[in-house]
Amino acid sequence: MLVSFLAMITFIPYSCQKEDLRYIHTDTTISSIYIRNKVGEAYVEGAIQGDNIVFEIPLAKKAELDISNLLIYANIPVSANVLPSFAGRHDLSSPMEFTVNNDNNVPHKYTLQAIYLSY
Repeated sequence: MLVSFLAMITFIPYSCQKEDLRYIHTDTTISSIYIRNKVGEAYVEGAIQGDNIVFEIPLAKKAELDISNLLIYANIPVSANVLPSFAGRHDLSSPMEFTVNNDNNVPHKYTLQAIYLSY
């Protein structure tokens, strides 16, 4: 009887602990991404090809989009973060690497570049 009473007392504190129900997000996929120079003006959507994202700017939009001074907008998973941040302006005239991290801090590196098309 004493043994069962001690066993019951031992397990009581553990039964009152709350279970951690926080969902761990593991996705690091950029589902869509686009660039523009000013909010509300012309934009170009990026072509996502694995870890590479290319923004092909048609000749008709060349005057509107300066690829050395771009705003980046992207749809990333809940609770993911991007380093360096997409906030602010970026020069994508040459390849630039960004990393999306999930809740487990597992990185997914993407290379972004904007190019002007000749047509």
